[in-house]
Amino acid sequence: SIASALSDRYDRGMPIATTTELMDTLRSLLGGPAQRDAELLAEQFAEPAFIVSELVRRQRLSAYQADEILAGRGAHLRLGSYLLLEPIGKGGMGRVFRARQTVLE
Repeated sequence: SIASALSDRYDRGMPIATTTELMDTLRSLLGGPAQRDAELLAEQFAEPAFIVSELVRRQRLSAYQADEILAGRGAHLRLGSYLLLEPIGKGGMGRVFRARQTVLE
């Protein structure tokens, strides 16, 4: 099924290959001005890596988010109403991330 194929894709982290795949991922993560920037860039450029690097340059994505998205792990950046921004530590019990609560925005 499509759902299981998508689930497998994100679990394995298959790299983003097309602008369409990139925009599907970004629409699920971004909103407001960041999403508008991404859509404008996608209209002008066909290379996902360039679009993502430009969003990092414009501070619409963190470098960590960019790496995760391009590796096909963008779905893992959403944790409930939180969007993971970057890792800030790890220990025996897990990892700690800087995150933004998106419901309040």
